[in-house]
Amino acid sequence: MENTHTRVAQLLTQITGGRKTIAPHQYLVEDLGLDSLKMVDLMLHLEERLDVAIPIAEASRIRTVADLHAAVMRMRQPCSDLPDTAARELLEALDSGAENL
Repeated sequence: MENTHTRVAQLLTQITGGRKTIAPHQYLVEDLGLDSLKMVDLMLHLEERLDVAIPIAEASRIRTVADLHAAVMRMRQPCSDLPDTAARELLEALDSGAENL
């Protein structure tokens, strides 16, 4: 099974039109040429292919390939790895309804 870094790089290669080199230090906009439409496309593909939904607030802070990989890894972290308090608060909010989220 491919690791997450490889899968993110492959997805970026596809979205950038076949760019051969994808490195962690590269900026998504300046170096890889992603515009806002391609960024939305990237987020949709991440959700579809890696089962990762990156919140808008988090996505707006992603600047480099390394930032993207780190965000994917954070979003893939199971809820059981969250501190007990955060997990309990999340479960309570889900139980009480979406208006509390």
